[in-house]
Amino acid sequence: MNSIALEQYEKAVRLSREGGFNPINALAHELAGRFALACGYPTASDAHFRGSIAAWGRAGAQAKVRQLEQDFPHLLASGQASAYDTVAFAQNETIRDLQSVIKASRALSEEINLERLIENLMTILLERAGAQRGLLLRVSESLIPEIEASAWTSTEGVRVRILKDVPTATDLPLSVLAAVIRTGQEIRTGRPEEFHPFSQDPYLVTSGAAVMCVPMFKQARLVGVLYLENRLMPEVFTAEHSRVVSLLGAQAAVSLETARLYAELLAENIQRRRVEKELRSSQTSLMLGEQISHTGSWRWELEQDLMFVSEEYARILGLPERQKMISMAEFLTFVHEDDYARISAIVTESVRDGLSMRAEFRVKRTDGSTRYILGIGDPVGVGSEVNEYYGIITDITSQRAAEDAMRVAQADLARVSRATTVGQLTSSIAHEINQPLMSIVSNAGASLRWLNREPARLDKVREGLEEIAAEGARAGEIIRSIQSLTRKQDPTFLAHRHALPDPPYHHALAQRAGAETH
Repeated sequence: MNSIALEQYEKAVRLSREGGFNPINALAHELAGRFALACGYPTASDAHFRGSIAAWGRAGAQAKVRQLEQDFPHLLASGQASAYDTVAFAQNETIRDLQSVIKASRALSEEINLERLIENLMTILLERAGAQRGLLLRVSESLIPEIEASAWTSTEGVRVRILKDVPTATDLPLSVLAAVIRTGQEIRTGRPEEFHPFSQDPYLVTSGAAVMCVPMFKQARLVGVLYLENRLMPEVFTAEHSRVVSLLGAQAAVSLETARLYAELLAENIQRRRVEKELRSSQTSLMLGEQISHTGSWRWELEQDLMFVSEEYARILGLPERQKMISMAEFLTFVHEDDYARISAIVTESVRDGLSMRAEFRVKRTDGSTRYILGIGDPVGVGSEVNEYYGIITDITSQRAAEDAMRVAQADLARVSRATTVGQLTSSIAHEINQPLMSIVSNAGASLRWLNREPARLDKVREGLEEIAAEGARAGEIIRSIQSLTRKQDPTFLAHRHALPDPPYHHALAQRAGAETH
């Protein structure tokens, strides 16, 4: 019956291992081990318990691993459990080329650049330990590993690649990594066909690699793990290699931490210089913009009654060149006496109600000159929470002068326009009156000549006098029309009449008078 039960346990172990069900495989090993121990088969029992420990480790059940190790401590002390070849077991090994190790350690301690330090470390480790491939893993305070660098040998030497990646089952045996992080001890594996707690790890089963995994400590805190492997030589990693890697790893832990701090400090300094450069550029642009627009900026802290002002602000008020602060009370002393009460009331009401302020006023500078100012201020916060004001003042003296000049120019233009209009009107009046006057003079001359003839032509004289009377009436009508333009009365709209030409007899009389003189 016992043999049948053991056969079934073996079948369960085999099927769960082939299916990749690590928890079931671990449980089957554990139950088989306890059954074998109860039946008096200690060798078979120990083998199953080791298999259970390895399977629980692959499943990530570290608490179960620790429980089995505590229940069966002889498994770790026996020769068959030598897969946990730790640093403690190798402390008595002699390093034959100690001088080269010291030289390599010194080279690591002298390098401050993080990337070059990692490249030097991985190159030295692969060359000293005879590894084909290696990984540098950083372990966080929460014991979460992260691959920081990968190295491998090639025909051109050791190649190193800096990266940030989460370790997976295709990168290294995760059960070995978990055991190193959990125990803080080095682990080495040899021939793949030899049984050890990690012999069933998928990575080791697939690759057949001999691996060495060494923890890195700094001030008794695990900060990293060094992983090395060789797939060609299963027994390449010796106790001397463990000692060398442990010594170099201890130095590398300190050097890497220092290099990381230096890299962070360097990045911080670069960022700080960039920010300072941008700040200087922004301040220069702001200063030039204020100078061009004659606008000064200010920040008023209400609690301390301090206004922090820009250079252009100080220039506008005529303050000393390096004075950067002024109180509101001091500012109000610069306000023109005619504007003081109004501006003081605006400031008081705005601060009381937490409102924005805006006003145009005059200031008297320290040199006695008066400037026109536009002031704007906005609160920081709402209502009673307002504790600061930000704002600007703009020198609008030139603008005011330009506005005054424009008003003077407009007045001059209106005066010239009126003078031009009067001149044109005078010319038009003279032309309108001159026509009937010329007609009167012409008719009078013709009538005189008709009287001087023998015998006198009184009929022609009568015609001339009638024309003189008509032209006189016409002149009077023109004068009355002009007078009506200057009277303050509502306009009277008349039907449109076309301008009439000079009477035809006017030209006939002129021609007749010319004929008589000849």
